[in-house]
Amino acid sequence: MRYCRQKTRAEEAETQRRAVLEAERAEVERKRLEEERIREKERQRRGQLVGEASAWRRAAEIRAYAGAVRAEMERMGEAMSVEFSEWEKWALEVAGEMDPLVTKMATGRDCS
Repeated sequence: MRYCRQKTRAEEAETQRRAVLEAERAEVERKRLEEERIREKERQRRGQLVGEASAWRRAAEIRAYAGAVRAEMERMGEAMSVEFSEWEKWALEVAGEMDPLVTKMATGRDCS
């Protein structure tokens, strides 16, 4: 009978040891997943920043281009036609639609 009790105690100790190891593994995995989630969130946030900066540059280029066309027409002494005025308005609207500064201000989106 004594052997059975010792074996049972040994089995209980082993069961407890395994439970502790499993809890430790689960905690390590939980931390790994949390760190992975944080890294992914940061990767997405950086991607959004790079995309917004790129869109901002493109919008600025369109505005600069429209301004350069206007300046060239003025330099050449050409009258501003209705077609040019419509094109310029359209080009500036396109720039405004793609500019994240304009869209964030219009929608009240947070910059984070």
